[in-house]
Amino acid sequence: MNNTVTFGQFDDFVGKLLNQLECNEYSSSTLAGYKCALRKVRSFMEENGLCEYSHDTGRIFLATCLSESGYSDRWNKYIKTIIRRFDDYIQGSSCIEYSQKYVILSYWKN
Repeated sequence: MNNTVTFGQFDDFVGKLLNQLECNEYSSSTLAGYKCALRKVRSFMEENGLCEYSHDTGRIFLATCLSESGYSDRWNKYIKTIIRRFDDYIQGSSCIEYSQKYVILSYWKN
C-alpha cells in the first residue's frame, strides 16, 4: 500500500481508521480524541499548502505544532500515538484487534 495520502483522500482515510477503531469497540471519547487530533493535522496541511500526508508530514506536524501548542505532556503523547497509528494505517501495517481488555498492534506480535 502507498504510504502517502493526498489532501483529498485524507478525510476518507481518517474515516476508515475511525470506523475500524469503532468496530473494535473503542470508546466514543477515544474516537473523539482521534478526530480532534487528525483534524489538527488536516488544518496544518491546509495552512502550509501541503498536498499530501506522509510519515514526514506527521513528524513535521509534531515538531512544529506540539512544541508551540502549550498542551500538557500527556495530551502531546496522546497525539503522537494517534499520528503513529494513522501512519501505520496508511502504510497498511495496522492490524488493530480487540481482545476483551487489550488492544494489540500487529508490530507487537512476532
